[in-house]
Order: sequence, then C-alpha cells, then structure tokens
Amino acid sequence: MDQDQGAFAAELAARRSAAGLSLAQLAGRVHAHRAHLQRVETAQRWPAEPLARLLDDALAAHGVLLAAWRAGEAARITAATNTRAVAGSVRDSRELDAFLDTGLLNEAVTRAERAAAALAAAYLTNPPAPMLDAALIARQAVVRELRRAPASGQRRDLTRVAGQLSGVLAYAALDLGHAHAANAHAATALRCAATVGDLELASWVRGTQSLIARFSKDYRGALALARAGLDHAGAGTSTPRLLAGVAQSAANLGDRCETHRALDAARTAAEKAGPDALPGLFTFSQAKLAYYGASALMWLDEPDDARRSVTNAAEAIALWQAGDPVDRSLDDEALARVYAATAHIKLGELDAAAAQLHPVLTLPPDRRISWLRNRVADIGQLLTSNTFATSPTAAELREATTAFRRG
Repeated sequence: MDQDQGAFAAELAARRSAAGLSLAQLAGRVHAHRAHLQRVETAQRWPAEPLARLLDDALAAHGVLLAAWRAGEAARITAATNTRAVAGSVRDSRELDAFLDTGLLNEAVTRAERAAAALAAAYLTNPPAPMLDAALIARQAVVRELRRAPASGQRRDLTRVAGQLSGVLAYAALDLGHAHAANAHAATALRCAATVGDLELASWVRGTQSLIARFSKDYRGALALARAGLDHAGAGTSTPRLLAGVAQSAANLGDRCETHRALDAARTAAEKAGPDALPGLFTFSQAKLAYYGASALMWLDEPDDARRSVTNAAEAIALWQAGDPVDRSLDDEALARVYAATAHIKLGELDAAAAQLHPVLTLPPDRRISWLRNRVADIGQLLTSNTFATSPTAAELREATTAFRRG
C-alpha cells in the first residue's frame, strides 16, 4: 500500500489508542465489523469515504483523519492510473515483440525457401542418402517455425516449403528403394499443397506419385495418377511432366498409340511451359523430356520405337552435358544410358549396349540408386534370351549386371 495510505492507517490507530477505545468499541460507534476495521487500521484494506468520515467524527479528529484519508485516496488513484499505464506499456512491448517475431518469421520463410531451392538443385548431382538427411533436417526446421507462426502469410509460405521438402524426401526415399516411405512423404507433400492451394506443387506431387507407382510396377495406378495430376496442371512444367508420365505408363501397358500420343502432347506442352517455382528436381527440362521419351519407347516392341529410344537417350545425355551444370541430373543421365542399352539389346546390338553400360556399371555404390539397380536387372533378364545363348558379349554383360546389383 502507498505511503499516504499507510499514514491514514497509522493516524487512525494513534487516535483510537489516545481515545482509549478498543477496536470493538470503535467498530460499534461507526457501525462497521471489527475484523474489517482491524484490516483498515493495519493498512490491509482501504476504507470508503463514508467510513472515513464516521471515523473522523467518532474520534473527534476535526477533519485531520479525513484529510489523511483524502491524501491516501489521491495516492491510490494515482497508483491505479500508473498501474494501468504500466500494463498498457507491457501490451505495447508484447505487440512490438509480435512484430519482431513476424520479422523473424519472414527471415525464417526466406531461409526455408532458399534451403528448399538449394536442395532441389543439389539433388541432381548428389547421392540420395545425404539428400534425405539434409531434406529431413531442413523440414524439421520448417516445422519448428510453423509451430510458432501466426495463421497468416508466413504460415502458408512455411507450409508450402514443408511440402516441397517432403517432395525431396519422397524422391530420396524412392531412389533408396523405399517405395512405401516415398508414398508417405508424397502424401504429406500433397496435403501441404492442398492446404495452401498450390496447384503447381500438387501436380508435381501427382507426377511423383505416378513415378512411385511405376517403380512398384503398378502401371494402371501410375496412369491414373498422372491423369489425375493433369486435372489441375498448368503452372510451370507440370503438364509436359505429367504427359510424359502418361506415356511411360501406357508403354509399360503395351499401348503404343497412347504412348506416342502422350509424348507428342508432352512436346507441345513443353514449348508453352512457363518457369517453375523451384529449380532442379522440380523442373522438367528438354533433356528430361527426351529422357522420358527414351524410357517410354524402350518398352515397346517395334524396332522403330527402339531406334527412337536410342535417339532420345542420346539427345538427353547431350543436352545435360552441354547445358548448365546446375541442371545436369547425374542419376537420370546414367539411366538414359541404361535405356539406350536396353533398346540396343532389343535390336540385337550388344556391342553398342556394352558401350552405353560401361560408365554405369563402374559407378560407386552410393550412386547406384534403386532405379539403376532395377533397370540393370531388367537388362540381365533380357540377356538370358535364347537369342544370346552363345554370345560371349552377352555372358560378360550378364556377369557385369549381376555384380552391379550386388555392389
């Protein structure tokens, strides 16, 4: 209690004592409860003005006690005013903190976006295992920011980045041979895209889900997923990527007409495609389109399709090697060689197939992603055909493909 309020309590106690009155006697004179009067006298409670007047009269203080009360009341009002002012200043400080937090969140969004872009680009030239670790660390940082982000633009931006990083995780898990985990990450990425209404990311995820289905040899499911993605595609290079996915799925199902139709449509769409939100993994380049053409056409039985597959693979490799190193996908380049080798084997050209496979079969173990192991295994199976029963080149290639898968 304020000093002036304490002065009133002390004056009251002194005058009651001088008057020779007990608390009970004084309480009876002013019609107050003894316990309440005791708390007033010990400065634990502040009396209302009517009680102060009654006390002044009962103790014959001639206005001195009332004057002490008024001084205490003025001090009490001032203290209350000051308390409100202090509380208001604290609220202002908290608003400033919130503003600063918003600024920090903006910085966090920028850092997260840069991390996602860097990982998307780095993915093309790095093994999947360290990319999985890096993407997981980056996404964990985004989730920490999301937990304290307001329901505003920062939250939407962070959710979008979380979806992009989940997409990187999906690719890394698939390249490491874990299709189930890849599907889980892709589902999370799709939910993030739906939450923020990012159709470009959503269509990219549908393409990735189709890719996972193709890895699992669920070609009808892959075809349905690619077509579902086309329902909301349009931004960036999403449309040609999905159409190329349709072509790959149709080729595996033996539908030659749909394969060619989809590839032709993908080329037309690629000419009209705009820029993508992220580089690297999220961009469908001309090299990638040629690569998809090679991987689709090699499954068809017509010799002309095998020839075109070889041509497409060579085009993809040439574009990657001559283009910006940032856009060069080392894994896809290796796969393009495997697709060309597959087409050469179907054409009975074993020496050409061996030349294509040599750079692939000498890759270090950490670069032998699941796709490479699976496609090299397919080549080993092709080489068991009776057509190559007496070929020493076929025998050497079979042995090399077996060693590659085990390495």
